[in-house]
Amino acid sequence: MSSQPNVMIDTLVDSIKESLSDANMLGFESFAEQTMEFFRAIDWMGFAALTQPLNSFAMKNWETFSTESYFDASGVFAVCVYALPLICNGCLALVYILKATASLLIQTKRAQLESKMRQSSKSKNKKQN
Repeated sequence: MSSQPNVMIDTLVDSIKESLSDANMLGFESFAEQTMEFFRAIDWMGFAALTQPLNSFAMKNWETFSTESYFDASGVFAVCVYALPLICNGCLALVYILKATASLLIQTKRAQLESKMRQSSKSKNKKQN
């Protein structure tokens, strides 16, 4: 049952990698690299989901690695020290990939408009001749 989401995620990542290899062929290497960096950040976000089990484990076994128990039932310490930096990193990666996507969209639209202008000027020249 738990392997089904992993298979779906793997299939999604594979299809995105194929799309990125197509983007590399079109000359958008930096976009592909940025997108793969984003997916690596998503992997780190999965570690944030482990905060509650880690907090429970640390709450039970704090004597083996600490002199004081920082771990309470609400998990504030674990969230502040462990999960919050991971979540912030994931959010920054998301902002970065959105910026890269917008930049790529602008480049593509500019190239499309330039191509359209060249075609219209060629057709005007043909009509004049």
